[in-house]
Amino acid sequence: MAKEAIMEYPDGHVVKIKACDVTLGQINNKFSCATPNCNVKMFLVNAGDIERAYFRSEDHPHHISLQCTKLSMQQYWEK
Repeated sequence: MAKEAIMEYPDGHVVKIKACDVTLGQINNKFSCATPNCNVKMFLVNAGDIERAYFRSEDHPHHISLQCTKLSMQQYWEK
């Protein structure tokens, strides 16, 4: 479970965002893995709950490296 992801706005610009900072108006935006060069699609889980919100990948085996998972777990435990 990742606490951060890359969010793409409808106009095409992208930002790194924390799951707890996603607003209800942004939940339909596109999200991808926060690891550079990893474009795995991510989904927001527990939207609207800043304590429990996180991102989950659509297809875990397609991350570019184990660093994606390690980074996600590190972010989770540093909370």
